[in-house]
Amino acid sequence: MSYVTPVMAITTAIISIAMDPWHEVRASHFFDSPAHILRSILLMLLGGALAFFMVLTEYVLVSVTSAVTVTIAGIVKEAVTILVLISHSIDTLNEFIFVHAYKCDL
Repeated sequence: MSYVTPVMAITTAIISIAMDPWHEVRASHFFDSPAHILRSILLMLLGGALAFFMVLTEYVLVSVTSAVTVTIAGIVKEAVTILVLISHSIDTLNEFIFVHAYKCDL
């Protein structure tokens, strides 16, 4: 799998160079001053670090326990996500869908 990573990176770079509007980067407000450039880089590094540690945590969890544990944790995460969305939503349709889905699972 590690042999595929450089090929994927090069392919993604070529497609990005061909399709993304790179001439608009200088006009973006994310790169118009040194402070914004630093902030944008730090935010990208933070997102990359979070993704790396999330994958590392999943790897350690699977190596110590089983895949069933990760599956159950994923289901609990989805349920918590739905509950948070419903508690912060003012749309009654979302609540109706959640209550209906809960009653169907019983």
